[in-house]
Amino acid sequence: MATILVVDDDEDIRELVELALTTEGHDVATSPDGARALDHLEQQPVDLAIVDVSMPVLGGIGFTASLRSMERRSHGRRPRTTVVLLSALTAPEDIDAGLAAGADGYLPKPFRVADLTRVVQLHLDRRGPSVDPLQAEDCCEAQGSR
Repeated sequence: MATILVVDDDEDIRELVELALTTEGHDVATSPDGARALDHLEQQPVDLAIVDVSMPVLGGIGFTASLRSMERRSHGRRPRTTVVLLSALTAPEDIDAGLAAGADGYLPKPFRVADLTRVVQLHLDRRGPSVDPLQAEDCCEAQGSR
């Protein structure tokens, strides 16, 4: 299945999402804030990140903008991470801010586990098959040598 990073300062939410997604067969890592999540992603790319908007240290919108910047700086050597934001902030301007930062989706809190797994599967289906980072690197090197 997919590798997924769950980023939320609320431990109960992290554990709930982790349990729901591991039950679906995904490999799941967790982080309590956006800054630690970015550190994790520098070492271990993931297919999808589920990120809370409102967190201390680095919230979801700042995380997403930083991740997109990191991906641009890699010049294609790093696979793009799909980002789904979680938030109780559901006004159109809040959703627009998340999408403008580069998020791929927005799931309002509170959410049902069935809605979470449906949204995750939808985004993974859009993304296509998982790409092994080493294979992606080999592919990019081969393209650069042409």
